[in-house]
Amino acid sequence: NRVARHSEGRCEQMTAYVNSIEVLNSGENIEQKVDYIVEFAQWLFINELPRTECMEQVMSAMALMLSVSVDQSSKITDVEGVLSSLTNIRHMDILLRLLVIYSEMSGCDMDIFQRNCLSSVFLIQHIIQTSLSNADRAVKEGIPPGEVIRKTSLKDSKKDNRKKNTVMEKKNS
Repeated sequence: NRVARHSEGRCEQMTAYVNSIEVLNSGENIEQKVDYIVEFAQWLFINELPRTECMEQVMSAMALMLSVSVDQSSKITDVEGVLSSLTNIRHMDILLRLLVIYSEMSGCDMDIFQRNCLSSVFLIQHIIQTSLSNADRAVKEGIPPGEVIRKTSLKDSKKDNRKKNTVMEKKNS
């Protein structure tokens, strides 16, 4: 996106944004791709291109984030159900920012603004609940501050390490 920011003409900037988004097709770069799409949407908005195009870009970024954050086999269709199924706090934060950006771009459309504000409040509550749950789990499992909580518990990994050490000691004897 640096190329886009440093290009001189609007046409060159737009081409650079589109190219940078298209390059990021692998699943590893989803968050970066979302950032590029949002930056492009904001560039469209600032350059007074059609508001609907800007909002469609933000919606595509939301859809992309949800595609990696939500279990695709689930049959959840309502917004609260989808948002409450999220477990990755980083993804929830990104979706929250996307909702705010989308609301800002919606202008005077009070229905969109109100719906996004309610979704944002719900998402903030879910982030807090998930954070407290993770903190509680970390305290119970004795995970020091700043350590990542893995899907397997710390106790299980300690047991596995003890088993490995016992096996290694038996081999060395």
